[in-house]
Amino acid sequence: PATDAAPATDAPAPAQIVASAAPAPSMPVGNLPVYGKGGKVDLKKATALMKVLQAEWKTVGPAPKERSEQLWQRFKIAGDEVYHRTHTGFEKLGESRGENLRKKEELCEKVEALVAPFAQAAEEGAAGAAPAAEWKETAEKIKALQEEWKKVGPVAKEQADAVWKRFRAACDVFFGKRKEIAGKASEERSENLRKLEELCARVEALADAPDWKRAANDIKAAQAEWKSVGPAPRSDSDKVWKRFRAACDRFFNRRNQAVAEQDHERSGNLEKKQKLCERAEALVELSREGDRDQAMKEAKQLQAEWKKAGPVPREHGDAIWRRFRAACDRIFNPEEEAAPEAPVAPEQDRSNWPKFENKLPLAGVLAQLAGAAPTDDKKADAAAEPEAKPAP
Repeated sequence: PATDAAPATDAPAPAQIVASAAPAPSMPVGNLPVYGKGGKVDLKKATALMKVLQAEWKTVGPAPKERSEQLWQRFKIAGDEVYHRTHTGFEKLGESRGENLRKKEELCEKVEALVAPFAQAAEEGAAGAAPAAEWKETAEKIKALQEEWKKVGPVAKEQADAVWKRFRAACDVFFGKRKEIAGKASEERSENLRKLEELCARVEALADAPDWKRAANDIKAAQAEWKSVGPAPRSDSDKVWKRFRAACDRFFNRRNQAVAEQDHERSGNLEKKQKLCERAEALVELSREGDRDQAMKEAKQLQAEWKKAGPVPREHGDAIWRRFRAACDRIFNPEEEAAPEAPVAPEQDRSNWPKFENKLPLAGVLAQLAGAAPTDDKKADAAAEPEAKPAP
């Protein structure tokens, strides 16, 4: 019979057969050393015990002649049964271990297939190019195969070590390279953290800057640079991001508040200038009714008030300025408002003629041409040349 070491099996216990065949067992059947874990028979122990009993049989003296043959046949039948059952058990065990070997070789092939792309990349120096998610996913698959390996039963002793070393080697290649890549990644993340902290310091220095436009451009540049920096260590990532975000928020909140206050102020300035327009338009009517000197005097006061009024919202600037200027022009140059535009002869194209602006005291010239007494030159000059108006 086979004598290879073997774990416990579900084969029927030959110990009882052995005990029944022994002429004088030295211990109870239940205590015979042929049982493995879980009360299962250890085939190797059962075979060894049978040999011990056979040797002991030879040391016992002869039995009475009338019982000698009967006892021998009883012992021999029991021994043959033991060897038959253990031999059958060893055959089944051999088949089982052969199946286990096949399963473990399949597990080796699966692990080697998973590891091959990473091993090749490592030889080419590009192992770090694989995404972290791919490393993690492959690691989980290999761990699952390791758990499956534990569930497979033993293989023959002469094959056990070789198949285990094959499986272990494939796993070690992957996890060894993963550890190496993780070390490099850790160094890179530490360097990224240093860069991100520098960006935090830059933005914090700009958070209270008074030059809104320049500071905003610098902070936006820092935000763009932040996006180009790789990830920081996980333990510091959230902390450094909150620091950077807080500095950005502090600046933009200040700017938004200032813009809101400025918009409120400009809206107030718009109301002031709208009232100045209304007053100037009222003076146009006063000038038309004959009190032109008083209208011009008050118009100059309105121009002084316009200069003191601050800027208005940009979308209203041009319109409000044109309205005020038009009113002032009608006050200071009523003749231009009343004089009809000279028609252009159809045969003449004057689009390319130089522009001509008449800056003569128009009222004085008209008075002289009419033969009337000239008006006050100062008043005429004031009427023809209105005060320069401020930009809106």
